[in-house]
Amino acid sequence: MTITDVPTDRLDVLEAKIDRLTDQLSALTSLGMVSELVADVTRLGPDVMASVVDRLYEVDRKGYFRFAGAAVGVADRVVTNFDEHDVELLGDNVVAMLEALREVTQPEMLAFVSRMVGAVHAEQEAVDWETAEPPSLWALARQMRDPDVRRGMARALHTLRSVAVETGPHADGRTETPTPTPTNDVKGDVT
Repeated sequence: MTITDVPTDRLDVLEAKIDRLTDQLSALTSLGMVSELVADVTRLGPDVMASVVDRLYEVDRKGYFRFAGAAVGVADRVVTNFDEHDVELLGDNVVAMLEALREVTQPEMLAFVSRMVGAVHAEQEAVDWETAEPPSLWALARQMRDPDVRRGMARALHTLRSVAVETGPHADGRTETPTPTPTNDVKGDVT
């Protein structure tokens, strides 16, 4: 009997069996590779595990896990206090907020904020030793002799004017900050 004498349906069955056998041999070869990989990992395992444990200890010592836990608490408060509409509104204003943040983080603004915080702390400490009576108008007028007081008042008044111009009822859509007016009237000594 020759190969040409075998019916084709039997050849198809034989071909299917050869294909299955080939697949099984491939699987055994892959299994051998996997077993080699497992053996390699088993040899490296203790060193890798020790390295991972050391790294986790260092991360814990630096406080990353406590920080992450606190961040999850903050995220939880945000989720419980804001709804989807709030987040959409926030998204609409992100660019404006980032521009404002960029302005605030400029070195001169940070220095100004630092001076303001220091002044507020100093004034808070001064509350303990100041008298119950408010200063008289005469005492306030005497403080006007100090050039720093006059300079600070001029800056505060200019800042208040800038805020009022931009947001007041007569703003007319203006967003630019008015140019500072000369403060020659506050530079001379008041006697």
